[in-house]
Parts: sequence; structure tokens; C-alpha cells
Amino acid sequence: MSGDRLHGYTGLINGPVCFRRCATIASFLTLPYHSDTTLSTGLKNREYYTCNLGSINVAKFVTEDGTDLDWAQLAKTVRVAVRFLDNVIDASHYPLEEIHEITIGNHKIGRGIMGFADMLIRLGVKYNSKEAVKLAGTATAFIEKHAHQTSRKLADERGCFPNWKGSIRDTKYN
Repeated sequence: MSGDRLHGYTGLINGPVCFRRCATIASFLTLPYHSDTTLSTGLKNREYYTCNLGSINVAKFVTEDGTDLDWAQLAKTVRVAVRFLDNVIDASHYPLEEIHEITIGNHKIGRGIMGFADMLIRLGVKYNSKEAVKLAGTATAFIEKHAHQTSRKLADERGCFPNWKGSIRDTKYN
């Protein structure tokens, strides 16, 4: 990523991963209460909630012969992307202390996909087909599985995020 793009909203890492840092200011009118988004920070600080978002360009993982995805490379990219997004949280500077506390406290990242239609074209799969729907489910489940595995590994290496105890994730997984 070039230095002039470092403080911007988009960047590129070896082609397949893009990120968009999103300091989402959630208002009480647009974000209904959801225990998963507030974690242990409480309702009073929801307006300072942030999420660091990243998307993986799945079209970049179509094999050269156009018959499948390079699942091993996709898994590796997911692992790198999760670590990268987590590192961005620690390396960022926040305009308000409340945003800093909540973001560091929750280490919330969001990962998604882009390039899905391009991937289907390269694979020769019709967009409105059952095969496309099945592939979407398979690819997103695969990404989610590897993202969660990496997140657990990060917790083992660095410790859980500060607001883990008592959060919905703590009660769900313990």
C-alpha cells in the first residue's frame, strides 16, 4: 500500500484484500439495541461505536483453469486479513477518547467479500442459479470459519479483547 493512501479509506494488499476503515457513528435512531454490538460497553456509549471493515476480492481466487477457487490461498488470505484488521485497531489514532476506549475494548472487525459476480463469470456460473447461491454459502462459511479460527488464535497469543468478560461472546463460547 502506498504511503499516500495510508490515511485514506481504501488500500490494496497484494491484490486480493481491500479494506475500508469505518468509524461508524451509530445513532440511537439508526442502530437498534443489539447485545452483540454493544458488548459490555452499555447503551450510553453506543454513539461512539466503531468497526474496522475489510473485504476479500473472491474473484482473485479463481484458479487459472476457471474450474474452482484456490481454497488454500483464500484461507491464507483470510488469516492475514483478520490479523491485519486487528493490527489496524491498535495502530489507529482516534479523534475522541470514547471512540478509542470502545474500539480498543471490543476489537470489532467486519470481514466480507467483493468481486462475487466477477468470480461467477470466471467460473462460468450463472448469477441467478442455485449453483451461485450454493457457492455463496460455501465461500462465506469457509471465510467465516477461517476468520473465527484466526480470531481465537489471536486471543491465545494476545489475550481476549478487554471487554470480553461478560460480553455476549464470553457467554456464548464459555
